Amino acid sequence: MAAIPGTGHPDGEDRAMPHGENLSIGFSKNATVGGFIDDNSAAGYHVAAYRSLVVVVRNRGTFPIVVTPRWRFYDASANVYSESSKTVAAGARTRLLFQNEADFIDQVKFAGSGGTSLFDYYFVGSNLDPLPLSKPDWLLLQGLLTNVTNPVVGDNDHGKFDATKVLTNDASDWSFVLDAGGNIKEVDVTRAGLYVSYCQFKWAAAGAAYDRTTLLNFSADHVMTYNGVTFIGMSPDDRIKTADAYDSFVGAMLPLDAANGIFTIQPNLAAVGNANFTPVYWWIHRYELSGL
Repeated sequence: MAAIPGTGHPDGEDRAMPHGENLSIGFSKNATVGGFIDDNSAAGYHVAAYRSLVVVVRNRGTFPIVVTPRWRFYDASANVYSESSKTVAAGARTRLLFQNEADFIDQVKFAGSGGTSLFDYYFVGSNLDPLPLSKPDWLLLQGLLTNVTNPVVGDNDHGKFDATKVLTNDASDWSFVLDAGGNIKEVDVTRAGLYVSYCQFKWAAAGAAYDRTTLLNFSADHVMTYNGVTFIGMSPDDRIKTADAYDSFVGAMLPLDAANGIFTIQPNLAAVGNANFTPVYWWIHRYELSGL
């Protein structure tokens, strides 16, 4: 039997088309911090025939754009909906693939992260499936030098990170607490999952042999229970007593059963004195887990 042109199926069987026709298209729009919303003039979009939604974005600006479709079942209350977000980097041309979560899309929101970006877009119903949920979301931060003292002065017992150098595939997964200088000192996570984190750090040489501890703190804002055992967080550490320069890393893995987890890097000196500390790179990965 002859193949159907363009399908890649030599048995000649009909297959669902990979994509439908465009649901919407827009040019020279502004993704403000508050967001540009495409809701088809409040009429929404029917997607019952499709397993997924493709959104293609050309980000012509200097700020990332967070893309957030909103789904609900057509006859459901407008207040009962679900959302999912993905990020398009500044200057990027990106094809995003979302699993459809209901048969109707109320809106697709395009929000500038940190400022307004000019952009073009279209979105279309699709019968392609997104990558499996095991594909992790990730965050990479670049550290700054901090003078660590004993006793602690202000928040110099926190590792500090450059807020202008945040690398991630999904900005909606993370929020940040900043110090007085605008540097990141805490990462707050907003989704359940299995979190794996590791930080490479450096202690500079000091005038005395100090007992130096570097902790990776991760905690939930609530008590979690797994197999009848309660659990709230962990703080694995690296510890050494030396006057020399010292490089190492510390890591942690923790399940989070709901939103609102907190990460920090904490350098400490056990005796009175001071030493320079740099958390060179900090990685955080989030994996989907069934049952969470």
